[in-house]
Amino acid sequence: MKFVSAPFLFLLIYSSVLIAQDKIEERGYFTNPSFTSSGVVFTDNYASSIYLLKDDKIQTLISSPNCGRYFTINKNGSLIGYKIINESGEQIPAVYKLADNKTIRLAEAQSLAGQPSFADDDAIAFTLGSKLIVLKRELVKQFELGSYSNIAPISPDGKYAAFNDQTDQIFILNLQTKRKIKVSDDRFGYFNPVWSPDSKYLLYSSLGGQIIIYNLEERKNIIVGEGFSPSWANNSSSVIFYKKYVKEMKLVNTDLFIYNAEDEKVVRLTNTPEVNEMDPAFSPDDKQIIYHTYNQNKIISAKYFSSEQKLTSHKLIYSTSTVQPQYFKISNSIEKITALNIPYVHQVYDTPDWHNGHWSCAPTAASMVLAYYKLLPRWEGWCSWPSPGHTNQWGRYVAEKYRFKEYYYQASSGDPNGSETWGGFGYMWSAGSPHTRMASYYQKHGLNSVQSEAPPYSEAKAEVEAGYPYTMCVMLTTAGHLIVAQGLHTERTLIFNDPYGNKNTPNYPSYDGKDVKYDWPGYNNGFQNLTGVAWCIKHRYDNHAVQDSIVDDMEFEDGFYLNTKAPASMSKWNDKNQGYKNHFWFAYTNSSGIKDTCYAIWRPTLAQSGYYEVSAYIPFSNASDARYKILHNEGQDTVIIRQKDFNNEWVSLGSYNFNAGGGMVRLGDASSTAAEEIVFDAVKWSCLGPLVTVAEEKNIPAKFELLQNYPNPFNPATKIYYSVPFNETHGGASQQSVLLKVYDAIGNEVATLINETKAPGSYEIEFTSTGGGYNLASGVYFYSLRAGDYYSVKKMILMR
Repeated sequence: MKFVSAPFLFLLIYSSVLIAQDKIEERGYFTNPSFTSSGVVFTDNYASSIYLLKDDKIQTLISSPNCGRYFTINKNGSLIGYKIINESGEQIPAVYKLADNKTIRLAEAQSLAGQPSFADDDAIAFTLGSKLIVLKRELVKQFELGSYSNIAPISPDGKYAAFNDQTDQIFILNLQTKRKIKVSDDRFGYFNPVWSPDSKYLLYSSLGGQIIIYNLEERKNIIVGEGFSPSWANNSSSVIFYKKYVKEMKLVNTDLFIYNAEDEKVVRLTNTPEVNEMDPAFSPDDKQIIYHTYNQNKIISAKYFSSEQKLTSHKLIYSTSTVQPQYFKISNSIEKITALNIPYVHQVYDTPDWHNGHWSCAPTAASMVLAYYKLLPRWEGWCSWPSPGHTNQWGRYVAEKYRFKEYYYQASSGDPNGSETWGGFGYMWSAGSPHTRMASYYQKHGLNSVQSEAPPYSEAKAEVEAGYPYTMCVMLTTAGHLIVAQGLHTERTLIFNDPYGNKNTPNYPSYDGKDVKYDWPGYNNGFQNLTGVAWCIKHRYDNHAVQDSIVDDMEFEDGFYLNTKAPASMSKWNDKNQGYKNHFWFAYTNSSGIKDTCYAIWRPTLAQSGYYEVSAYIPFSNASDARYKILHNEGQDTVIIRQKDFNNEWVSLGSYNFNAGGGMVRLGDASSTAAEEIVFDAVKWSCLGPLVTVAEEKNIPAKFELLQNYPNPFNPATKIYYSVPFNETHGGASQQSVLLKVYDAIGNEVATLINETKAPGSYEIEFTSTGGGYNLASGVYFYSLRAGDYYSVKKMILMR
C-alpha cells in the first residue's frame, strides 16, 4: 500500500459550479440506507425521522429534530445510536433497540452532547461537552478532549477514539495512555472520522469533499480523492463512496466508486447518466451494496463481486414519489451573539421578474454583502412574487447592467430560462464561476476579499464574532449553495442570510431566509446541516468615518442619495476613480432645462445651527450650467455653476442659514444643452458663525476694510471701525485672525486692541487715551489692522 505523509496532502479542488435549486429538495428523498438485523434503516434529506423497511413496509421508528443526522449502527445491527434534541435545544445521546422498539437515554439533557458510537465489546461512547464518556456495562470512564466534538467514535477494538478540535483538525486519543495524536495536516478543515472495522485505519473527510485514510501503524495518510458519504467494507479491505459530476450549474450525474486498499486503486462501479446513485453501504457479509437514487427516490440493492470489483443484479427495494419530512422548531435557544443586520435579498423573489434566479445564489449573496457595507446605491426594483408584490433595493445588481468604479458589468450568461443576464451573475458565470470570480467581484467594488478552500469552523466563528460578513459555499443543496454567515447562535451553529430561504421550514425555496440557523458539518444542534464547506471568502472594508459637514458621493445611506428610479437607472450613471476621495459620478445632461432624469442629493448632519457656506467639489467637467438647488432655513435657492470653468477645486454655492441637522443640496442633469458631462462629487458645509437675519446676511462685507475713526480729532475716546469678509482662500473658514494695534508718531506701540479670530462681519471698538494703564498726550497717532495678507493703517488725532 502506498502512503504519503499528511503535510503533503493535495487538494482536489471542489467543483465550483452550482446546481439549480430544483424541486428534488422540496419533494424530499430517502438517504443513508443501511442494513440491520431487523431490515433496512434510513433517514430523509431533512434527517427528521429514522425509518425501518421490513417486509416491503416502512415504519417510522423515531421522529425528532435531526435524529437521522449521523446515526450509527452497532456491529450486529441491533442498535441505532442517535441524538434526541428537544424543543429547547437540549441534547440527549440515545440508543434505539430494534428488537423491542425501545429508546434508552444514555445521559441527562445537556446543552451539547455527541452522537453515540459502538465498540465490538458493546462499549458505547459519546461526548458531553468537551468530555468523552465511555460506557461498558456498569463501568463509566471519562476523557477530556479539550473542546466539544459531536462525532467522536470509539474504535471497534475499544482502544481509541477519534475526534476533531475547534480548528477542525482530526485527532486520535489512546484510551489506555490518554495520549493524543494529530493526524490531519492543517491545510483544510476536516470532519466525520470513521474507523475501519479492524481498527487499523481511520477514514475522514475534508470539508470540501476530499476522502483521506490514516494508517495507525505507519502513521501515514492515504489520499483517496474527491468523494462523498464514504463507507467501509466489513472486512476493512475497501471503501465505497459516490462522486458528483456538475456542469453548467446543474448536477449532471453521480456514480458509485470503490477504493481498494490492496491495489491502491479507485474503481468506478456505476456509469448511469440517468441515475444519481448516492450514499452506498455494504451488507454485513460485503456481498451486497445498498444505495439510494437522488433523482428517482428509490432504494436499491446490488450484488458486489469483490474479485471483479463490479456490481450486478440491481434490485429495487423501495420506491416512492414523495417523502414528507417533519419540520421542528427549536424555540427556546438564545443567540450568544446578535447577528449583523445585513439587508436581505432573495435570489428568486427579489431579482427582476424576467430573470429566473434559481442559479443566482452567488451574485445574490454578494449583493447582500455589498449592501451591508453601503458600497452601492439603492436601486429599486419591482418583484411580482410573492403576491401582491414588493420592491427590493439590491436585487437588480444580480442581473442587470451597471457601472461602478470604472467597470461596466455588461458581460452576460444565460439563466435557467436561457435569458441573457448581466450584473453580478454575468460577471461570475461569463468567464468562469463563483469559485474563480466571486472574490474579484467583491474586490472590484472596494472590498479586501480573501478566499480560502475548505476552511475550519474556527475561521468562520472568528469572522462573525469580529462583526464581518462571511461568504460561504456550502453543501446545503447537492451541488452547492452560496450563503452569508453573519452571527453565532450557539457552538457550531451559525446565523446566515440564505438567498434561497430557510431550509428549516417547509417549501424551500421560501421567503424567510434572513437570520436562519444552520449547523456546521459534523455537528447536530437540531438545525439543517451545511453538510460540507467547499470555500469561503473573508471581507474587510476601510470604511472611513463619515464627515458630518462633508458629504461625499460614496456615502450611501449616510447623507448621499443617487437617484436610480425610472427613468433613471444605474446603467445611465457613469463614474471615475478621480476627484474628492478618488471617486465621482457623472451623467449626460438633457436639454429640457426643467426635468431631471439623473439627480443626486447631499444631506449633511450639522452639529449646530449656524450660517454656513456651501461648496461643491468639481474635479473636471464640460457642463455649462449645473443647476444646484440649495434648501436652507429661508427656503430654496438655485445656483447655476459653469462646471467646465473649474478643475479639482471647491466652488462656493453661497452662504445660508441651516439648523442643526442640516438642509439639502440637489443637482440634476436638466440643462440648456444636451449631452454634456455633469459631475456629482462631494459637497461641504463650512460654518461661518451663528445664524444671521436676512438683513445681517445682506450686510456681511465682501472684503477687509479699516475705516476712519470717529470722532476725529477726539478727547478722550474714539471708535475704530473695521470689516471681516469670508475667507475665500481657505474654503470659507468661519473665523479669521485679526490684529488691531495703536502706535505713536515715532512708531512705538501704544496698545493692542484686538488679537483674536473673528467671524465675518462689521465691527467697532472704542479706544480711550486714558485706558490700559497709560495717559496719552495730545498729538498724532496711528492704528493698523492686519489679517492674513491684508494690512491697512489710518491716522487719528488726540486733542486735549
